[in-house]
Formats: sequence, C-alpha cells, structure tokens
Amino acid sequence: MAVAHLWFESIHPFEDGNGRVGRAISDHALSQSLGRQTIACLATAINDGRKSYYAALEQAQRGNSLNINPFVDYFTSTVNKAQDIARDEVDFVLNKARFYEAYTERLNGHQAKAIARVFAEGRKVFAGGLSGKNYMSITKCSQATATRDLAGLRDIGALVSHGAGRSTRYSISFPEPQNTDFFSRFTKGEINMDELNQSSNLEREALEERISSLMEPSD
Repeated sequence: MAVAHLWFESIHPFEDGNGRVGRAISDHALSQSLGRQTIACLATAINDGRKSYYAALEQAQRGNSLNINPFVDYFTSTVNKAQDIARDEVDFVLNKARFYEAYTERLNGHQAKAIARVFAEGRKVFAGGLSGKNYMSITKCSQATATRDLAGLRDIGALVSHGAGRSTRYSISFPEPQNTDFFSRFTKGEINMDELNQSSNLEREALEERISSLMEPSD
C-alpha cells in the first residue's frame, strides 16, 4: 500500500488529482491484501498531518538511495490513524441516530436548530461546548429563552453542563446503545457483512432511509 502510493506520487502523471488517485490506489492495494473493502479515512488522516506527509514524501524522493523504509513507517502509522478516524466517524453516526431516536420528539424548534448546528460539526461535535451565547446566536432567541432551553435539554438528559455562571458550557449526552451485544459482536468480527446482507430488503431500505435523513444537512 505504501509503496504503491509512493511510486505513483513520484511519477506524478497528471496535472491535477494525483493526490486523490494516489489515495485511491492505496485503498485498493489494502483491500486487495485484506480480501475485503476497507473504510479507513486515509484522506482525512493525511490532511490532518499534511506537513508530515509532504516531509515524508520529499525525504523518500530525495537522493539516489531508494531507501523508502522511513516513508513506509510513516504511511503505516497514518493508516492506523485513518482506521481510528473511520471508527470515530461510525461511532458518531450511530450516536447521532441514538440521540435523535431518544430526544427528537422532545425538542422545541430552537432546541432542534441548536442541536442540528452542533451535529453539523461532525465527529468533533462543537469543540469547547455549547454556551448560552452560542445558543442565542444560532437560534436568534433571547437570553431568557436560551437559559430556559438549555436547562430543559440538561434536565431531560440530552446535554451535560460543565462549569457555572457565564462559564457554563454544554456538551451532547449520547444514549447508550440498546443492543450492546450486537455492537460488541460486530466490533469483534463475530458478525460479518455477509450476515448483515441477509436482512430483508424492507429492513435495509428502512435503515438506508433513516441514515439518509440523519446525514442530510439541516437548514
């Protein structure tokens, strides 16, 4: 995987898109090796450490020694990070689904808009937490409404508060999965994609519709 990526990027055959194609080649090489598709977020992992990526690439391409071991070490580490990111992304989508399953009927208009804005940040979920000032800015409501709405979300368990007074911040409280045995078995590899694909067409369509609705950007 690492060698395929390095050789392609060294050839650099296109005027544009070499990075995307190089990552696609890497994903394909890894899938061939494993004998199955992968969900590693390689592009995100490389982008998060872009300076390190270009430094490793430059070092491997410099000189005539053809010693690519340092690049292979770097790329292996990045692939591990990419898998961690993919796991976090999957956890985020599942947590988001559980949250809306538990609380969507209990949110008023302002609360729903604020929660949607927090989730729009993705797996990092609004770094620093949601403040009363943030809530007012997102929902265009008064301070009294923001205070009441945030307290309401905290009281039903949708948010957890940190600090006190003007320093109070709120973070999302995700419900625990109801079927922990299923998620544990899936994580351990005891349930594979073939088993999941045996579910009925109606079940799959319902799940796809549910995920699509959760992934759609909010107004």
